[in-house]
Amino acid sequence: LRFIAHELMPMEANDKTLRTMVKEVLDLVKMQKQIKITYTIEELPFLGLEAKINLFRIIKELLNNIIKHSQAKEADVQVFLDEMDDTVTLMVTDDGKGIPKDILDSPQKGLGLKNLQKRVDYLMGHLHIDSHSDGTTIIVTVPVKQISISHEYKNSDS
Repeated sequence: LRFIAHELMPMEANDKTLRTMVKEVLDLVKMQKQIKITYTIEELPFLGLEAKINLFRIIKELLNNIIKHSQAKEADVQVFLDEMDDTVTLMVTDDGKGIPKDILDSPQKGLGLKNLQKRVDYLMGHLHIDSHSDGTTIIVTVPVKQISISHEYKNSDS
């Protein structure tokens, strides 16, 4: 939990794919045996460094909230490319107690939810939260054009 909460800049983020970065964090969480984690992380098209780090931090914030607040026994993380909509979708579900309605309905929200919304807004994405007493599902969708670097930019040194 301390690793998830305090790591500000993923080491070697330039050299790793989002998939690798997320799998490493999820494997660390699984080793703690506090919560059963399952995941499916697809390879994504080339991501710009800022987008990769923001998506990574969104996932970490969601995991942190699950571990800290949800009392969940199980969680599932999915990251995939929706080619029909040309979006990257991040879906995190848990079987915890849910997010209290007063926090969800408050314009102030909790600090974690505010940070989450800011990161999604930065990526020009959409955040959907479905939370009940038997669990929470959070879906983040981000247009691929907002998170990828053009082919010309990637090859500008040739």
